Amino acid sequence: SETDFASRSESFSTFVQEIADAATTAAAGDDVVHDGDNVDINAFMTSAKDSKGQVFSESLNDAILAIRENIQVDSMTIMKASSDKSVFAGYVHGRAPNSTCGSAAAVVELEVTSSSGSSSSSSEERRCSGSG
Repeated sequence: SETDFASRSESFSTFVQEIADAATTAAAGDDVVHDGDNVDINAFMTSAKDSKGQVFSESLNDAILAIRENIQVDSMTIMKASSDKSVFAGYVHGRAPNSTCGSAAAVVELEVTSSSGSSSSSSEERRCSGSG
């Protein structure tokens, strides 16, 4: 979303959360067509379904009508922990009240690298226009 008004609306937050939940579920199985870590957006949007049983391509159109602003889902990346000793943590900047969406987000992977407890970290920052 390009405006705070749209990104802070309940319709937008719900749509984004449902996409994220469906992508997480699909990535764990074989439901998502992907090339390595990149999800085929067209295949995902026409096959994955929201909580009402509607495919996301239709759900997207409903969200656009409700919010009255153009919304596009243009990429998704599957993030996998580099080892069984690592975890992901995230931060959303500019979070709207009662929402998981914000103006920017960061995801960090932490991994224990020795038995003494020292660790290393790598991070990737994703900037989004009004969404996290």
